[in-house]
Amino acid sequence: MKSGWLNCFAILASVFFWALPAPAAEKEIYSWGLSNPGLVDGRIIARKWADLEPQKGKFNWQDFDNALGEVKAAGKKVIFWVSFLPTATKGRAPVKAVPSWLNAKTYTVTKKGVSVNFIIPWDEVFLAEWKRFAQALAFRYDGNPSVRCIRLVETGLTGVTRYGETFKELQRQGYTLEKHQEAMRAILGAFEDAFKVTPICQNLNFPLGDPEFKEPGYLENRPEEVEWLDSFCNYAVSKYQTILFFDGLVERPVPKDFFLQKIFRKYQDKTIVGAAIPQKAKDIKGTVDWALEMADFKILVADASNPESARELRRWKESE
Repeated sequence: MKSGWLNCFAILASVFFWALPAPAAEKEIYSWGLSNPGLVDGRIIARKWADLEPQKGKFNWQDFDNALGEVKAAGKKVIFWVSFLPTATKGRAPVKAVPSWLNAKTYTVTKKGVSVNFIIPWDEVFLAEWKRFAQALAFRYDGNPSVRCIRLVETGLTGVTRYGETFKELQRQGYTLEKHQEAMRAILGAFEDAFKVTPICQNLNFPLGDPEFKEPGYLENRPEEVEWLDSFCNYAVSKYQTILFFDGLVERPVPKDFFLQKIFRKYQDKTIVGAAIPQKAKDIKGTVDWALEMADFKILVADASNPESARELRRWKESE
C-alpha cells in the first residue's frame, strides 16, 4: 500500500495546542541542487507540463530521467514536482506552464505590462487531458524505488494575488469556492488514481492564494477559506492518504502560517513540512530547529553548496 512506508511519530505541540511526548523525528533532506550530495537524501526537480508534453502524446522525460539516474547512482531519492501554473520572474517574460496545444479555457492577468495566462481549473477539457498526462507519468515512473513522491501544484490560485486583481475575472468565469474545491479534488484524483505505488504529495495554500499579499487580518475575516483548505485536506487524507506538503513555512509565522500549523497538526501523520534555509547564518539554527518540531515528516529545501547551510544540514541530519 502507498501509505505503508509512512511511520507515524508524535510531535511536541506548541503552546497553542496540546503537549505530546516527542520521540526522535524521522528526517529527510531534499535540496534543489546536489552540489554536496553527501549532506542530503535527494533532490527536488520541478518541471512544467508544457515542458514534459510539448506535443500531445509526445513526452519529454529527459530531465526527470537524468535526475533519476543521478540520485540512483548516489543512493538517494528524487521528488518530481509537476505544475500547470505559470511563473514570472522580475524583468523576464512569464514561463508558460500548460502546453500550447491544450485547447482549454484560460484567464489572463496583466500587471505592469506583463500578461500571464492561467488555466481555469474546472474546465472539462483541461481535467480530461490532465488525467491522461497523469497516466502517462505513472506508466513511466510509478513504483520506481528512487522516486520519493510526486509533488502536485498548490491548491490555491496563486495568480489571484501575485499577478494583480483577477478575482472579478474569475467570477465572470463562474468561480465559486465549491467549484474550486471540486476542481482541486479532480486534479488530485487524476494522479492518485494513476499512481498505484508511488505516493502523491499535495502542495497546500489557501484557495485565493497567499494571504500576505492581501490586507491585514484577511484570514481572520474569511473563515470560509480556512474551512475550504481543511475540507480539502480531510478529503485528500481520508480518501487517498495523500501527503500534505507546504514548503513556505517560516520560523516566526505570519498569520497564514498559524492557520497552516493548525491544519498540519490535525493531519500530523500525513504531512511533509519544508523550510528553506535562510541566507543569513544567524537565522539558520532557529529555522531548522523550528522545522524539526513542526510535523512528523520533514523535508528541508536547501542549497547544500552554501557553507553555512552545509554546516547546518550536517548538524540537522546528525542530531538525535
